[in-house]
Amino acid sequence: MKTIKLSVVAAVVALMMVGVVNAQDIKERPKFRVGVSISLSAAVNDPGLLKAIYQQVSMEQVIKAHLHVYIAIVHYNGKVYRITGTFDQWMDFFLRDGVPAKPKERGKSTL
Repeated sequence: MKTIKLSVVAAVVALMMVGVVNAQDIKERPKFRVGVSISLSAAVNDPGLLKAIYQQVSMEQVIKAHLHVYIAIVHYNGKVYRITGTFDQWMDFFLRDGVPAKPKERGKSTL
C-alpha cells in the first residue's frame, strides 16, 4: 500500500513539473511596453505626438474628470505616453489650439 501511495505522489509531482515546463510564460520572454511620462508643455513640441493627443484625448474627457491634474494615456510610435497637465493647461491646450482641421481632399471643391 505504501508503494502505491508513493507511486501516485511521484506521478503527480512529475505531471506538475511537465505542466510547468510547458507553460507559455516560461518559454517566451515577457514583452514590456515602453512607457514615457511627459508634461503637456513638452508634448506639444512634438508634432506627431501632438496629433496623437488630438486623436486620442478629448476635451470632454478632461472636463468629466475635472481633476486638478489630469493624466492622459496616449499611444504613439509603439510607446505609451503619460501626458500630465493641470486642468487649466488642458483647457488652454484645447481652446488655444483647437482641434486641428481635417486635411482637405484633393480634387474636391470647397463650395
